Amino acid sequence: MNKIVLKIAIVTAVSISAVSAFAASQVTTTVIGGGTFAPSNNVGLWCSASTTAYNAVSGHLQGDRIMGSGNASPNIVYKAKAKGTAVVAGDCPASTTDFSSWSAVGTL
Repeated sequence: MNKIVLKIAIVTAVSISAVSAFAASQVTTTVIGGGTFAPSNNVGLWCSASTTAYNAVSGHLQGDRIMGSGNASPNIVYKAKAKGTAVVAGDCPASTTDFSSWSAVGTL
């Protein structure tokens, strides 16, 4: 289930237009294939994208991990966070940065 949510997050990240390459943007709702997508209640979704690269991260407010992925690698990665702490812009690396300091979960 987490892989499906992360894949949707990645598609969402890529579909967002006019996102700065250096600052993460919060995804609250977007249209994908004619339907509206919005993260679930208490789920934060942030993306950083340029015309050639993207990174996306997501996490639940009560979860203890931030999940991430980007175009530079097929890996799904994570890093720890405190439960009750929201995912914020600073948790999403710039689209030109990799997730090398994060732990790998698996491959898409």
